[in-house]
Amino acid sequence: MTSKERIMTALRGGCPDYVPVAPDLYEMIPLRLSGRKPWELLEYNDPPIWKARIDACVQLGVDAFVPLWVPAAGDPTAAIVQKTEQQVIVRVLWKMTAGGAGRTG
Repeated sequence: MTSKERIMTALRGGCPDYVPVAPDLYEMIPLRLSGRKPWELLEYNDPPIWKARIDACVQLGVDAFVPLWVPAAGDPTAAIVQKTEQQVIVRVLWKMTAGGAGRTG
């Protein structure tokens, strides 16, 4: 069975050839295996974090189950305030409707 067949069989309640292994490789492990600086993946999407997660699964030889994040309409916008060789400072901006934040009753 391929990794995909193994995971899909297990999710459907079937009996795969062996137990699929899909560890949570969210950010730290893909970042370290890529050898890139954190802001390159997380802020600049170079490469996108989903690609780094899949590459980490391939490199470690595990079955990959990588849910993708689909941005919603109300997601924040990030703006780089300052960038040096050691750090990137980012300001996160939320667009609010009139009377949206802190409104009660």
